[in-house]
Amino acid sequence: AGAACGGGATASVRIVAEGALPGDAFGKSTYTLYEACPPDLQDDPPLLLVWFHGLDMSMLSNSELSTFQKRFKRRLLCLAPRNPEDSADGRSYIWALGYTKAQNRNGWGFVYGEICSEYMESLSVVVREAVDDYGADKVVSMGYSAGGLAAMLLGSHAPELVSAVVPVAAHGVGTLEPADSSFGGPQPDGARIFGAFLRDHAPRLAMVPIVVAIHAAPDTVSSIKDMRAVVKAIAKQGGRCELVEVPDEKANSDATSRKRKKSSHGYYAYALLQESADSHLYSKLQGVLESGQFQAEEAGESAELERQHLIAEAEERLEGNRTAGTDAAIRKLIATYGLSDEVEMALKLLTPQKLQELGSIVLRQKQQLTLAGDKSAFVMSKVADLDPSAEALVLALSALDGGTARSDGAAEVNSKQVLVFSSAMSAQDRGARSRTPRGSAGRIAPAGGVARTAIRGRAW
Repeated sequence: AGAACGGGATASVRIVAEGALPGDAFGKSTYTLYEACPPDLQDDPPLLLVWFHGLDMSMLSNSELSTFQKRFKRRLLCLAPRNPEDSADGRSYIWALGYTKAQNRNGWGFVYGEICSEYMESLSVVVREAVDDYGADKVVSMGYSAGGLAAMLLGSHAPELVSAVVPVAAHGVGTLEPADSSFGGPQPDGARIFGAFLRDHAPRLAMVPIVVAIHAAPDTVSSIKDMRAVVKAIAKQGGRCELVEVPDEKANSDATSRKRKKSSHGYYAYALLQESADSHLYSKLQGVLESGQFQAEEAGESAELERQHLIAEAEERLEGNRTAGTDAAIRKLIATYGLSDEVEMALKLLTPQKLQELGSIVLRQKQQLTLAGDKSAFVMSKVADLDPSAEALVLALSALDGGTARSDGAAEVNSKQVLVFSSAMSAQDRGARSRTPRGSAGRIAPAGGVARTAIRGRAW
């Protein structure tokens, strides 16, 4: 098969390899490796496109592969895996996101499912083998709908391997959307789990040279609100990330049935194949794919601005919530259960009303808390239920200062640099705070091998 390409050359499409991802921790997942290349580019190093289909399971046609080659203007290899089949333990999969029948009750597998790291590692091995075997100099991870989630997961799992991530009409794990929306996510679980998804993956996606997400606002299958949050989270970590919003009139441009027209989830051709895609996608990727250079200075400036923003937000909440009564209640909780510094900070970010609610929960669940192996994680999960933004702010601050967020509400802390929170503020601290301009951020400086983040004169 062939199609006309730039410069009048014709790209031939052929299968160069087929196989299955190694491993038995997930269902069978086969793949096909294609090459699309006109004769005049045969001696060039190829670009490797890793393509993830949506849950309609449709595979790329030769015509589509030729069009991708034309848009990239490169000798193109395309690795096209297929979504895993059900595994022996009865789990179904949205790519690496495995879920049981119980977890998928009401169609909520995308919320309660668990990412299979073995699948992502197996896929990464196959991608690396293709790079080594065929001399590919760049890798683009791209997918549509559920495939967009897979594209992000590959970028997060192996950011050193991927040059660009392009999630189109994608969704994450969990959702910010209310239960009565077309997305039907359970709340508050949906938002809490989505927040954990962002904390786990945004810092690693920020390491990819460029992420370009494409989404339509009226899409009723995948939430643009969630994708806006993904883009914002990556940018907060200093990543180069952009959201391209599809015009409303193009949201159903792929539609071949009345049902699909109502969903506004049919813009694959507009986003990726038509000539218009050159301006909203391929021109944005060109610089990275040609040079591979990422402006580290810009990323560093963005990260510092975000750190200042987070610290200022924490300052405002701490000052607004602090009373003699809340201080005493927090000290009692910390002393009674030996809670971590991160939990102490999260408690101080709660409003007095939310803190009182938390106290009532602790009293009702005193026995469970006493018996809990990780009391800090137990309390942090209750904080997340009451105010997900408090947990998110603590973990975002921790991640910026060298910690790696965990989905259970704790933080894995870098031994060289960690947030250290103080449980009291002295009169001297208050004086220092009053002399510090509003919104200014303290420096991180090593002290006895530990980094401290000063928030307006006090070390939390």
